[in-house]
Amino acid sequence: MPLKITDLPFNRFIGIDKRGENVGLTKHDRLLNHVGSLHAAALYGLAEAATGDWIIEHLMAHYPDALALAREGNIKYKRPAAEDCHAVVDVDQMAVEKCLSMLQRRGQGTLMISVQILSGDTLIATAAFKWWFSLK
Repeated sequence: MPLKITDLPFNRFIGIDKRGENVGLTKHDRLLNHVGSLHAAALYGLAEAATGDWIIEHLMAHYPDALALAREGNIKYKRPAAEDCHAVVDVDQMAVEKCLSMLQRRGQGTLMISVQILSGDTLIATAAFKWWFSLK
């Protein structure tokens, strides 16, 4: 059975769920910060899970035995998340082609994936994660 982003223990722990092509996070008391909004760490986890979900659904289809690891990530918080959130991924297709070419030639490659965290239509945060891939 193929890996699902919602199967990963940490993602289950914080409550990551699939919402169509996106992933989401429901506001729970255990995820709140001192001002009653979703904690920054939970939002970071949502952003990372969204990029991982994209990798599972798009790159791992080409290379199901590849190892994929988040190598670095950054996030910029715009405003507090008072309600449920979802993440929308944006991937440069040229960067994907370059990554696939590197995997074929060298057996490893990297890919930067951008993501927006939204609550409804309101932008909560922007993030980017660099993923590293290696053929086993």
